[in-house]
Amino acid sequence: MMDQNLEKWMTFLKAICDSPVPVEAEAEPKSDDEARKRDKIIYWSNKKWCGEIMSRFVQKYGNVRWVSKTEIDSARNIQSKYLVPFLETFVKALLRRKTHFVANKYTYFAAQFVFYAIKTEEMFNRLNPLLEELLLDVFLPMVFLTPKDLQTWKSDALEYIRKQEDQSNTNLDLKRQGVDSVVLICKKYAPDGKLYLYKFMEFVGIVLGNGVNPRTGQKTDLVWKQAILHCVGELVEQILSVDEISMQMETLLEQYVIPEFKNEIGFLRATACRLMGAYGQIEFKKPENVQAATEGLYKCLLDPELPVRVYVKSIILFSSPERETYNLRLRDRFSSFWTKISQSSS
Repeated sequence: MMDQNLEKWMTFLKAICDSPVPVEAEAEPKSDDEARKRDKIIYWSNKKWCGEIMSRFVQKYGNVRWVSKTEIDSARNIQSKYLVPFLETFVKALLRRKTHFVANKYTYFAAQFVFYAIKTEEMFNRLNPLLEELLLDVFLPMVFLTPKDLQTWKSDALEYIRKQEDQSNTNLDLKRQGVDSVVLICKKYAPDGKLYLYKFMEFVGIVLGNGVNPRTGQKTDLVWKQAILHCVGELVEQILSVDEISMQMETLLEQYVIPEFKNEIGFLRATACRLMGAYGQIEFKKPENVQAATEGLYKCLLDPELPVRVYVKSIILFSSPERETYNLRLRDRFSSFWTKISQSSS
């Protein structure tokens, strides 16, 4: 009886997730405010609740690693009977974002469901043929700064910093889910046996070098650049563990990060600070790159925009104990600045 009731509920939930929405509800919204209002209309609201229920249900009852020994068989049954059909539904919804509007809250739970599916061997094998498309066409764009983010940067810098850095509540954080998914997929191997990290970094090189998305042929903007560099920063551990990639990082920093210290766009200066904080530990072969980065970081300490000054905290990582030569350069460059700060504080 319990299994029959569960099956009825699952059928009901899937029917709602698969149900079509009116054309106007899938049209591209003209503003962030309109997108947020779309989340509340009945079509997307119903799908959001079904997505949340399924995501939580599968995490709690369908993961053999998280249930007691007596519930393992039940968890496997839930995986085989319900995980696959819902996975198809949620992947379809995520891929639809490439050409249509899909509400952010529904997207979040669909992405969360797929994220946990990737962690299971059977579901990963099913998803693997689609992971490159999900990685580059769905999860990476989820990391984009929104018009609302850019508006908050200008109007309320403290709120912008809080939203970007507060990890105490990541529920419904589309950007965080996008980053987590990118990091997870880059640990996996594609069907051709190639690490997805290689595919991602090849994509990064083309976009940064040519300013064009090789998958669509369309030009990329500064929001694309910021999202890509942000993900490169999040992938630091994986990148530095692969010699073939880590050996090329100085070139990437030299060509695409250090010049951003002079960019008139504040969020790109802030991104440059974060990247140099993450990758300052690499062995730089060109002293001029260290000098240029040091000068850039120093200027950012005096930047007129608060978020940039806050993100210069990453120079603490850049000045690592293992890099004594560069530490001395940083210490000499910043000594006059700290003297001024001390005097003003007094």
